[in-house]
This record gives sequence, structure tokens and C-alpha cells, in this order.
Amino acid sequence: MEEKRLRFWENIVVFLGLALFVREAITMLNRRFDSDYNQILSYGADYESLNLYHIEFDSIMNLTFPIASVSLFTYLAWFVFHNYAYPSLNKNPEKPLGYVILIGVFILVFVGVLIYQQYKLSWRLSTVSGDFPDIFEFYKSTRKNELFANTVFVIWLIFLYEVISEAFYSFTNAMRKEGTMYGLFINFLFGIFILVFLLTLGKLGESFPKPSDFNEPLPLLILGTPIFLSQNVFYKSLKNWLGVSRLFSSIFFVIAIGFFSSLILNVCETAYRLPHVSTLERINYRFSEISVYALISATIAISIGIVRFLFYLQRNKLQTAVTVKSAELDQLRAQVNPHFLFNALNTLYSVSLKENAETTAVGIQKLGDMMRFMLNENYLEQIPLSKEIEQLENYIEIQRMRLDENFKVEVNLQKPQKEIYIAPMLLNPFVENAFKHGISFRNVSWIYVTLTFDEKALYFKVHNSLHKTPELDPEKYSNGIGLENVKKRLELLYPNKHKLLIQTSEQDYFINLSLEY
Repeated sequence: MEEKRLRFWENIVVFLGLALFVREAITMLNRRFDSDYNQILSYGADYESLNLYHIEFDSIMNLTFPIASVSLFTYLAWFVFHNYAYPSLNKNPEKPLGYVILIGVFILVFVGVLIYQQYKLSWRLSTVSGDFPDIFEFYKSTRKNELFANTVFVIWLIFLYEVISEAFYSFTNAMRKEGTMYGLFINFLFGIFILVFLLTLGKLGESFPKPSDFNEPLPLLILGTPIFLSQNVFYKSLKNWLGVSRLFSSIFFVIAIGFFSSLILNVCETAYRLPHVSTLERINYRFSEISVYALISATIAISIGIVRFLFYLQRNKLQTAVTVKSAELDQLRAQVNPHFLFNALNTLYSVSLKENAETTAVGIQKLGDMMRFMLNENYLEQIPLSKEIEQLENYIEIQRMRLDENFKVEVNLQKPQKEIYIAPMLLNPFVENAFKHGISFRNVSWIYVTLTFDEKALYFKVHNSLHKTPELDPEKYSNGIGLENVKKRLELLYPNKHKLLIQTSEQDYFINLSLEY
């Protein structure tokens, strides 16, 4: 299945899993209450007092409603975070929309936990007269620090699920790149994921553990998940280099996340392990320890981000080398005995001059210049920008030969004042695409080509009319190999040093390329 369909079924599976958890938890707690009720009854408790317990404890309002509510709000919070907050933060971390949605997630979890603590009625058996338990003691957990700790615990469970989910989708995407044959394997993995997830929630529902039951894995959960998320932020700040200030901002973010997670860990430990100790008193007492934990977690996150970035550089270097070698091989194949083409062009050039076809002769001459460029200079890593401009002008002049004054072609190519070097044939594919799709002999057609530059970058714009490709055109169903090729070359040769904007409508097509040289 495709990732979009997998995510659709994932939303349904998580909902069904939480519904299974609610069902198992309510069933188990009702059985436990009935068992305790029968135990007291067997020890000789009178029916009148037992009936009062049934009046005081309403299984719907004090059991079903709070468990169902916290589960529903948890699902809504997970759904919003998984489908909206995390994708927005991952794609555009500098925009505030993702953080606003994240606050909404916190609010949903808080409301669910608040309803649970206000309505959930717990009980224990006590002894008033005799050696055996003969009464129920009902109580609620309404302490504020426990409310906060439970909220944080649920949020961190959502974060932990997101970490596992993203790892799964990253693995399946890598498998898809290996070929369609792995589709069955991906479906099998997704089936295993569903089975394990449902069994886990079913078992948790049967035992209905409290957050305090997770005292042992709690530090790993609360500190480990932020390390994973913050190292990803730092890695992307290195990968998508936006300057030193942005790098320091990401480092500050990583340290802040480490400090916040350490602070949360101490709050949870106070709520679950030391309920009679003031949270502020414990934080003040262990502030230095919290700071050490924060620095350690930040150091681990930054180290992981640096290692990932080094692997990325090595992989990108190897990929570039393979691409260059492949291009050199293609170049050698293209150069196999090309002289007969130049001899043929020279013959046609001479014939056109004898027939006084000067326009044709000029076109043949420019075509020959373009072929020499492709054979002699296109394999170089970089060429002068003036050569690239000359190649563009030759191509545009050849295309203009078949047009009349009814076609509007405006070209403004700024000449460089100093020698600037770029990779060859980066600009020509965009102009070629414009003439291919922007010229129609039946409709109004126009093409605008502009090249400007400053001290750091060049700016190339191509704007053309867009027409439907005729049915008889042999390239009607081509996949735009030229444009895809130049996109991949830009990503490999100019990572984080170019911006390519493509806008299209039914009437026109526009590209805007900025390239740091």
C-alpha cells in the first residue's frame, strides 16, 4: 500500500485500539469491584450498607465515563498531532502554525486527564470491626501535581508513538525505493504492527496500569523521546544550512528541550514517588542535577545530529561521484565518432550558401556551435557563465527562425562583469521546455526569459504561455526528463544553495531559479 493509504488505515487502527483498551479496562474494573463486593459480603457485611456502596459508586459516571473521556481526548490529541502538528513542525519549523496546533494538543490532553481525575472514583477495602475487610473506601486523585504529571505522561506517550511511527514510515519509504516487489513485505510489516498494537492495548486494558506503575522506564521515556526529536531538529539545521544564527537557535532549542524534559521528569517523580513532598521544594533542591541532566541530553542530541549529518555528507558525496561517473560514461558514448555529424553539417552549410539561404546557413552554424559545446564542454564540472549565456542565445536564435512577428519572445540576459562559473546546461532545459510547450501556431504565444545576478547569486526566470500538446506530437506522453534531470543535478551540485520555484496554470508556466555561485 502507498503511504497515504497506510496512514488512513493507521488512524482507524489507533481508534479501534483505544476502543479495545476502554472496553477491556471497564470490564476488568467492573469485575474487580464485583469481586471485592462479594468478598465483603462473604465476611458477613449487611446488605443495607452494601446497597449504599452501589448508590455511592455509579459504574457509568465513576468508571465508564472518565475512562472513555480520557481515551477519546487522547485519540483526538494524537490525531491532531500526528496528522497536523508534527507534519507542520517538521516541514516549516519557523512558522507559528505548528506551535499553535501543538498547544491545542496539550489542551486536549489536559481536558481529558482533568475529566478523568474529577469523575474517576477509586476504592480500597478497609477494616472497621474485625480482622477482615468489611467496608469500601472511595477516593479521587485530585492533586494538581498529579494532574500535571498525568498530562505530561499522556503527551509523552503520543510523542513516543510518533517516534516509532516515523521510524516505520522511513523504513517503508526506503524499501519502496528498492522496487515495487517490496510492497507485499511492507503490507506484512503493517499487519504485524497492527497485531502488536492491538494486543498491547488489549493487555494494558486488562491490567489498567497507572502512570505511577511506569516508575522504572519513566526516565528513559521522558528523556529519550525529546533527545530523538531534538536531534532531528539539529540535524535539519545542519542539512538545510541557513546561517550561524539559525544554528545557534537550534542549539538553544535543543538545550531548552533537555532542560524542560529534565524538569518534567522531576515533577513526575515527585507526583508518583514522593506525593508528600512539595514539587517546587524538590525542584529547588535538585536544580543543579536537573541542569546536568539537561546538558547531558542536549549533548547526546547534538552528537547524534552531527553524526547523522556526517553520514549525510558522505552519502551525498558518493551519490555525486556516481552521478559524475555516469555522466562521463554517457559523454564518452556520445563522442563515439561524432565527426561524420560535423562533416554533414558543413556540407549542408555550404549548400545553403550556394542557394543563398543565409538564414538556414546561420541556423546550421549555430547548431554546430551547440554540438561542439555539448561534446567538448558539457562534461566539465564548471564552465564560465558567459559560455552558458552564449549557448542560450544560440538555442533561442535557432528557435526564432521558425517564428514570425506574431510570436512574442523577449530575452534579457545580463552580461557578467566578472568571470562567474556554474555547472553546464543548468539553464537551457528551462528555455527548451518553454519553446516546447509555449509555442502554438493557432493561439497567441509568448515567452519571456530574464537572467540577472548580483555578487552572490544569479536569478533566472522563464515565463511562457502554455498550450495543450497535439495528439500527434510524439513527445505528448513524455515525462519531462530534461526538467527532472536538471532538478536532480541542482539538488546534488547545489544543496542548500539554490531555490527553484515552479508555478503552472492552464494558461501559463513560470519558473524562478536563484543560484548561489
